[in-house]
Amino acid sequence: MGESVEPSDIQSEIRRKPKRPIGVWIFSIFYFFTASFATVGWLLVLSNAVPLPRPQKEYYESLSPADYAVTFGLAFITFTAAISLFFLRKVAVTLFSVSLVVGLTHTAWHFSTKGLGSVMDRPSLVGMITQWSILACVCIYSRRLQRKGLLR
Repeated sequence: MGESVEPSDIQSEIRRKPKRPIGVWIFSIFYFFTASFATVGWLLVLSNAVPLPRPQKEYYESLSPADYAVTFGLAFITFTAAISLFFLRKVAVTLFSVSLVVGLTHTAWHFSTKGLGSVMDRPSLVGMITQWSILACVCIYSRRLQRKGLLR
């Protein structure tokens, strides 16, 4: 009827599966929480449930559907990258890298054309720089895991 599976086959399969490094846990949890909080924050802003200072309100009103599409698309890519990293998939490297490059380009575009810098206070700017720095570290870390053969 069916093929029998030898205990030695199961043991060798268990041995071949790489153990999930602690960094994978840390970065995955970080991005799961970040994506959740960012989504809630955007929904609150878009529904006008949170009162915004006039400059920030004008900034959000100036955003086009394409701006929102890129923003939510990047969030989706980054969340997918975090899931891929958690499951130790090679595609995580590409997804995190795309998120970093497109996100930095999109942010630079908003600084130069939409006046993003004028509506950011110091804590927001520090938070943004920290976010980009963490994403760059995740890109480096995931590439290192790929080179070590831990991502499949």
